[in-house]
Amino acid sequence: MTALPFRPARRFRFDGYQLSTHPLQLLRGAERVELAPQPARLLEMLVRRAGQLVSREEIRQALWTEDVHVDFERSINFNIRQIRSALGDDPASPRFIETVPRHGYRFVAEVDRKEETPGERKGASRWRFAVLLALPLLGLVARGLIVHEPGRQDLKSGETVEATPLEDETAGLSPASADDYRIGRRLLERGRPAAWEKAAEAFRRVGVAEPEFGKASSGLSYAVLFLGDPVEAKASAERALELDPNIAEARLVLAWLAYADDFDLAKAERLMEEALSLQPENSFGLMIYMQLLVTQGRTGEAIAAAEKLLELEPISQIGRWGMAWALFHDRQYEAAIEYAQSSKELFPARPVTPYDLWIRCLVRLGKSEEAVDLANHYLALHGWEPPPVKTLEDWWRLLLDHSGEPGEEPGGRERSRKAMLHLSLGEIEEALSLLRDACDKKFVSDLLYLRTDPRFDPIRLHPGFQEVLTCLKEPLPSDDAGAEEGSEERAEPEGQG
Repeated sequence: MTALPFRPARRFRFDGYQLSTHPLQLLRGAERVELAPQPARLLEMLVRRAGQLVSREEIRQALWTEDVHVDFERSINFNIRQIRSALGDDPASPRFIETVPRHGYRFVAEVDRKEETPGERKGASRWRFAVLLALPLLGLVARGLIVHEPGRQDLKSGETVEATPLEDETAGLSPASADDYRIGRRLLERGRPAAWEKAAEAFRRVGVAEPEFGKASSGLSYAVLFLGDPVEAKASAERALELDPNIAEARLVLAWLAYADDFDLAKAERLMEEALSLQPENSFGLMIYMQLLVTQGRTGEAIAAAEKLLELEPISQIGRWGMAWALFHDRQYEAAIEYAQSSKELFPARPVTPYDLWIRCLVRLGKSEEAVDLANHYLALHGWEPPPVKTLEDWWRLLLDHSGEPGEEPGGRERSRKAMLHLSLGEIEEALSLLRDACDKKFVSDLLYLRTDPRFDPIRLHPGFQEVLTCLKEPLPSDDAGAEEGSEERAEPEGQG
């Protein structure tokens, strides 16, 4: 499985150097070593996986989006040279980066890892993962959140207001502020942390120069939300609405915060509906609205929202994956497979998520052999070195072994994802232990879909699982669809029994 885009904030020390991840910078002693953002991100990727081979294909996927067309081979070589130059590393006798010919690179120095405390980052690492659970395809969704629809409803007057193109939004701004605003908007689309940081800087400059321009505050709220700062995201969104109550995206930021942090579903739904009345063709809004509906068990309505999303994004992975995800939670596994399959046919190099969903659907349909074949197809596609898996148990164990670093505090949804894997292996107590940990630490993002996710059906009646559900202050579902009689006593490994 490819590495997740974000990890908790860390400091990595190796042979007199220190690499800090937030902000991303390289130090030698107390002195900063100049390293451009792209090679710095590549260095972080290598250091995090010290001792492991990182393939050139993995590097390509991590550093460039699908719509970027460059000479990847030469660009990767250039970035590696930049890193070696910064570290004073000799490729003929490497102390840091070893080249594995025709395959990739391996960071060979011993690395001391230190995770920042919650006080140091105020929970930002948790929020990075919380945002990710809603955005499996951040770049595509980022494009959706700034869509300019044909028209919108003014909340006060109820009249339809024609949308304005980006150039018109900057009318009345100074040339410098207009340029900064346009730059910030374009950077938001890129789906990369470095771009979001630059977007935030651009929006802040506009806010200082044009303090009454609400859309700068709104853009800033998105940038810092993606960067993992819910406090500034909320303050910026509220400031935007004070200046202009008809800014849809600011309402979406507040809706997401109410949903994923406070689990205030009523408030989140109200804000989402207001936002979508202002901007009905906002892909980001439809995506999170769909997820809120699933959380409430309203899967039929979630499918309707996914259909609207698919109308807006007919040839994008976000629309197809969104529909597959909604159908999966409605337990329409055959239909979910069709959309997951079309998603991977259109975007074969994208992350594991549709494959994992597809495999889970096959398991529930009793097609274990097909599920194993699909798991091996994924491994081969991404050039994994481990031998092919022979059973589903091998697959679940492989995913579990590569979920996070040893001793690392799991991020948002990491506990629930690992719990699902333990449950697939029949390890009920290990699964419940992770969910209780999320409950004790109030990590709501790990618990959002417990009431509806089919992957928890084997323990839905288990007293320990019902206890975890109380964290959400939500009643149990009225029916026992999918729950297995006697599952509080024993769960079989998925696809094995």
